[in-house]
Amino acid sequence: MTTAPTSNQSQSKAFTAACDLIHLAVEHKATELDLSGLELRVLPTELYLLSSQLTSLDLSGCKLLTNLSGIEQLTALTKLDVSFCEALASLAGIEQLTALTKLDASFCKALTSLEGIGQLTALTELEVSWCEALTRLAGIEHLKALAELNVSGCEALTSLAGIEQLTALTKLDVSWCQSLTSLVGIEQLKALTKLDVSGCIALKSLAGIGHLTALSKLDVRMCDALTSLAGIEHLAVLTMLDVSGCTALTSLAGIEQLTALTKLNVSVCEALTSLAGIERLSAVTELNVSRCEALTDLAGIGQLTALTKLDVSWCEALASLVGIEQLTALTELNVSGYKTLTRLVDFGRLTALTKLNVSECESLKSLAGIETLTALVSLKVSKCRFLSSLTGIEQLLNLRYLDARLTSINDIEPLKQLCEVSTKLKTVYLRKTPLENTYNFQFAANENNLPALKSFFYQQGTTPVTILLPVKVLLLGNHAVGKSTLATLLDKDIHYSGSTHILQVHRYGSIHQPASVLKALNLPAAMLYDFGGQDYYHGIYRIFMGQNSIRCLLWKKASDSNHYADDLDQQPNLYFDRQYWLGCLQHFDRNNKVGATTDDSPRNPLLLLQTHVDDGVYEPTQFTQARVDDLSKAANQVTRQVFWQHHFSLCEPNLEADTSNVQVSRGLQNPLFDAAFINFKAQLDYLIRQQQIEIAQAAWYGKFLQLVLRSHNTQLFVTTPTAELLPKYKAPGDPDPEHSKLEAALTQLHRQGLVLYYPQIVANQVWLNPMAFAKHVHEKVLGKKLVTELKGQIPQRRFEQQRIDPEILKILQQEKVVFLHQFGGADGNEPEYIVPNYLPLTNPNSADYQLYTFALAAQPALTLWFEQYLPLGLINQLICHFGQLPDHKKFWRDQILFTLDKQSNSVGSLVLIKLEFAPKLQLKIYLQNSDQQQKPHHIGYLYYVLMALYHDATQLESVDEYKRSLEAFRKNGRVDENHKVPTAKLKNGQVDIFELDKDSDSELYAEQQERVAALSELYKKIYQAPPADLRLSVGGSCFVWATQLTKLEQKTMLSAVDVNADKPSDTLVEASLFAPFMLQTPKKRLKVFVSYAHEDLAYRQKLQQCLNPLIRENKIELWHDSMIDAGSCWDQEIKRKLEAADVAIVLISSSLLASNYVNNEEMPALLARHKSNLVDMVPVLLEACMYECWQANHLQFLPVCGRSEDFQTTQQGASAGLLPIEEWQFPAQAWKQLGEAIQARCDRS
Repeated sequence: MTTAPTSNQSQSKAFTAACDLIHLAVEHKATELDLSGLELRVLPTELYLLSSQLTSLDLSGCKLLTNLSGIEQLTALTKLDVSFCEALASLAGIEQLTALTKLDASFCKALTSLEGIGQLTALTELEVSWCEALTRLAGIEHLKALAELNVSGCEALTSLAGIEQLTALTKLDVSWCQSLTSLVGIEQLKALTKLDVSGCIALKSLAGIGHLTALSKLDVRMCDALTSLAGIEHLAVLTMLDVSGCTALTSLAGIEQLTALTKLNVSVCEALTSLAGIERLSAVTELNVSRCEALTDLAGIGQLTALTKLDVSWCEALASLVGIEQLTALTELNVSGYKTLTRLVDFGRLTALTKLNVSECESLKSLAGIETLTALVSLKVSKCRFLSSLTGIEQLLNLRYLDARLTSINDIEPLKQLCEVSTKLKTVYLRKTPLENTYNFQFAANENNLPALKSFFYQQGTTPVTILLPVKVLLLGNHAVGKSTLATLLDKDIHYSGSTHILQVHRYGSIHQPASVLKALNLPAAMLYDFGGQDYYHGIYRIFMGQNSIRCLLWKKASDSNHYADDLDQQPNLYFDRQYWLGCLQHFDRNNKVGATTDDSPRNPLLLLQTHVDDGVYEPTQFTQARVDDLSKAANQVTRQVFWQHHFSLCEPNLEADTSNVQVSRGLQNPLFDAAFINFKAQLDYLIRQQQIEIAQAAWYGKFLQLVLRSHNTQLFVTTPTAELLPKYKAPGDPDPEHSKLEAALTQLHRQGLVLYYPQIVANQVWLNPMAFAKHVHEKVLGKKLVTELKGQIPQRRFEQQRIDPEILKILQQEKVVFLHQFGGADGNEPEYIVPNYLPLTNPNSADYQLYTFALAAQPALTLWFEQYLPLGLINQLICHFGQLPDHKKFWRDQILFTLDKQSNSVGSLVLIKLEFAPKLQLKIYLQNSDQQQKPHHIGYLYYVLMALYHDATQLESVDEYKRSLEAFRKNGRVDENHKVPTAKLKNGQVDIFELDKDSDSELYAEQQERVAALSELYKKIYQAPPADLRLSVGGSCFVWATQLTKLEQKTMLSAVDVNADKPSDTLVEASLFAPFMLQTPKKRLKVFVSYAHEDLAYRQKLQQCLNPLIRENKIELWHDSMIDAGSCWDQEIKRKLEAADVAIVLISSSLLASNYVNNEEMPALLARHKSNLVDMVPVLLEACMYECWQANHLQFLPVCGRSEDFQTTQQGASAGLLPIEEWQFPAQAWKQLGEAIQARCDRS
């Protein structure tokens, strides 16, 4: 098992480095010192050498630093940064730094108080954001000079006591202080100009805000409990107001007084029905009302004539857009998701528009009228499923950005005209449109398609001719089912060369080109892609599966099951049944769907071929009607599969026989098989003719294609400089062809499998013969002797002794064929190359394996069971993703063991991901973590990564970034910079997904927006539309369908199947167990523990009768000691149930007060858990007794005469209004009060 460098070594190096920097600062009389990121546990004593000269000290990111002992000597310090010192528990010592003006202690997760802060009276800026353990701001009242205070993300902070003394404060950020219920004291901050209380979900009002008359910016985003903006009418100089995500806000009353307002964001105010009063805000230039689902009209908006930016996207109740046409100053308009928008002519007067977003307007069929918007720079029409033409955009000469993905656009002429006349167009997105099929484009996700378009138009020339392009025919299936043999039988020019390694590509047939000028081209009718069947080659299938092709799926009875067996080279290999392969094809067809279309021609036809029928087994594949419908439609009405089944025999060709003998060359054994094969070949040839794409290209390009394909005839491994190809990729009369157009053309040919070209690695080299490249890699780079000898883990120095071309090595890394593991070797310091395909399979019975996995639980924390399809090449991708982590890890071909998210103050999680293929397709995640709060986040992150790989999407590398982005998505239905969760500033120069501002570099910002949009789409797939064949199990054998998690409808229990029972049986499981895998927080079935004296059995029975409705509705699970099974240890069972309880009902009587066990065992444990907010305690007084002397007398008792309240600790004490149940005239009323209290607790869960 590989390890990272030991902590002692790292700390020793860090301490030495810190001392060196200190002495260097002394020598140069420096006033600033940067020790950030060093693994220091204590500060070097040498700091005293800088006591009189140092004014700025940066200790940020010193994650092991526990205290600041020694810092008191730096009395000249004016600036101190200890952010991200996650182990720092105390600021003791800083009280001596009286010259300090700026202190940053953000993200100090262990910090519980601001000890000594009151002495820093010169402080003007204080940041203690995301100090999650900080409960109060004691001492802050003395900081009279403080101008800026940031306590955002201090989740345990319940009060701002002392803040009223900070009368010099101009900026205050208390965002995401989720325990903060009021702003008491804030009314004294008359100098405040900027206030951020966003994410304070317990804040119910803005009481006191009306006194802040100097306030110019107010942010109250995502204050869920806020129902009113009362008080804001006094903020006469307010220029920016953001109330987005305040889902309980029903009106904007008072907003009409804010006549200085220039920016207003009320997006995701789901209860807001009207914009009444907005017409008076004549100074507003930016307005966002997106996702206000109850908003029915835009009354008054026409009077906001200064408006330049307007977002009314996804206002699904909006009846019309009347009023927008009057906003002639508008430069940006977003009406995406407006279902009834049918035309753009209504926007014809908005001639100042530079950005227009009409994406997902499902009724929009044409862009008629857009030609008047000549100032447009950005146009988004993506997911307008019925939009079939871009006519009109050829007039938009200022257009720089066009997004038309997932539309039905099939007319390329407007794009051609625009490209010919525009010099400003920079970015075009056209993926998943019919244009891809019509013109044989292969567009990658989130890729700018403009270079491919320009290359295509260049290839058309001025006098284009029609060229029939070769069709892709994929030969798929397990190892040794006869794919290579079939290729030789189909074409006598293809010669059998043994079992295929990785991939072989063959020319098949020829085309009689329609234009006489192209007769000499001799292009093939099709290209046969013969894939290596070994499971470790399956990762390469993903590249071709999503492309249009004819698929021949070969299978034979002997290997038609999920199992391991040795291949022909005696290497362990995984075999799949045909249902797996069909599920695989269905998955990729679903992900390859395009916009709406009326084209009825079949796409991606499938031929199911049973080979080796001569073994005596003829078995046609049987489908239920539901399965046939599912596969043939591929879950949508656009992508169609056509199924044919064929059954024949194959035998290895006799290479020494006379090939003129047709019967021998075919390798068929009798006339019946002959006829079956001839029928199959005829059908294949017919489908090839049907699937051929006609494109209009210049004759010179056809000759260029011929040159490329001719290179496939040689077995020589050669690299061709693109400079040699450029003169051949040249239109007549073009003296200086552009290399960028050749790059785009080669990229398209690469994705079609005709060449290998990696411009991001080596833009000036191309491999024209992919087969020779694959053979070279297999024989020279990954020579079996070296790879098998070292079992797929090869030290970097030994691997590079083979003098491998560095570009080839980079290509193999990009394709995840190999992975450079930086933490290899015995001590974790030796880089090594991992070749996942050749890693050993696990042996669960080996001593090493049992030692590695000793700490893991016997049952997996999470199991994913796919009935049809498991991602191809998944282990390669898992190794490449988690192999980057620096901590302990171990690799196998079917498992990976690693440590996730290890922090200085946390052990992280020990994780084992196990791939099981037989008898079920399952991914099992074993996870060990003693931190019960951290554990669900880690399980959720692992599920996210696996599902991202399932969808072949980029994954977030940081657990923290995943948590924050998912929280934003849960709140808003998208990851959006306007509703971002505050985040850490990064020290490594990388751009965080939330942190780039609109005013930053425009290209970088655009890239970030693409990334954010892609992440939002991925979250929709994972959490709103999970695979229909996926079941999940948490910690056991009971599986639920993933689709059940998309809409719970207040359920606390989910129907499940227990597969470990003698016979699989239906059962119920807790919905809360699956919280990490769903967007909405599931209602939890409360575990209710009853503590009572046996003398009060009748009362306990009455209690159960009272709570039976909640038990029946699965809202609570009641437990008492009479439920202990015979033979069980009653003491252990009571304590186990007590530790798991959410609510403890204590039936108070003289008998209970006299019980030694209750008072000595149960009560101390319950009170300790209650103090830690782990359990709610409900004392119920049954009879008059001396409860005042009881150890829990500070709690609110029930029943209370005359009122029915939820139980909680109150200042009134236990006796306020208390009346024992036996003294009630009608005891049923007392029991009803108790039932209502438990019901209220259920509602909060």
